[in-house]
Amino acid sequence: MSGDEWAWDGKSFVHSLAYITEGCREIQLGGPRMLPTFVSEVKAYKDKENDSHNQ
Repeated sequence: MSGDEWAWDGKSFVHSLAYITEGCREIQLGGPRMLPTFVSEVKAYKDKENDSHNQ
């Protein structure tokens, strides 16, 4: 099983997380652990603009 999460940054939805779950014997699909395959830090749109001016 896998999944994705999206977050609103103040202007648009951005991909914030992708994961798969571990399959184990005699445990349902979805397993006991979530294994991230993509993780991001989402900043508010106004913070992104401030960061670009400070570089």
